Amino acid sequence: MGEIEIKAIVGKLPEIALVLQGADPGDKPEVFRQLGVKLIYHPARRIAKAEMRAPDWYFDSDRGET
Repeated sequence: MGEIEIKAIVGKLPEIALVLQGADPGDKPEVFRQLGVKLIYHPARRIAKAEMRAPDWYFDSDRGET
């Protein structure tokens, strides 16, 4: 991932946070899936790890592709 892609993701983080915050609790699993977010909970350590792989459509919209 290059600098342009990283800046595109960072620039959209506030938008993503608003979508997640405003999502209906019943819809959140699907919203997370579409955003490429994966949460892993480690109960023994009481730690949650979040990973995100931006889906292809995320970059396509920034590049003007359809």
